[in-house]
Amino acid sequence: MLIPLLHSKNWKIIPYLLIVVFSIIVSAIRVVMIPQWGPFVQFAAFVFQVLYLSSIWIFIKTLSASLDKRIPFEDNVVSRILIQVATALLFDLPLYVILFFDISQSGLSFLTREFLA
Repeated sequence: MLIPLLHSKNWKIIPYLLIVVFSIIVSAIRVVMIPQWGPFVQFAAFVFQVLYLSSIWIFIKTLSASLDKRIPFEDNVVSRILIQVATALLFDLPLYVILFFDISQSGLSFLTREFLA
């Protein structure tokens, strides 16, 4: 099933397949590391992860298309890359800060300061 998809001309779906595969792997690790979470919470975390990573991918594609009009790669590669990376990081920063402080208060035994750093 996957091989014909890879040979087709529909390459737009490949990043989303990779996001789902990555999320399945991370979810399997999460099930082992946090068995206290029930199946509903584990599935909700999987769905949230897929949606969040997909939204990041869509944001980066949109940002790249927008920057192509204003700062093409041919004009200034370094500033284009710096602006695109900085903007993408600023887009993600609020959620990372919220998750860090929320998860650090959860009381899971393996969440030490060293683990979170």
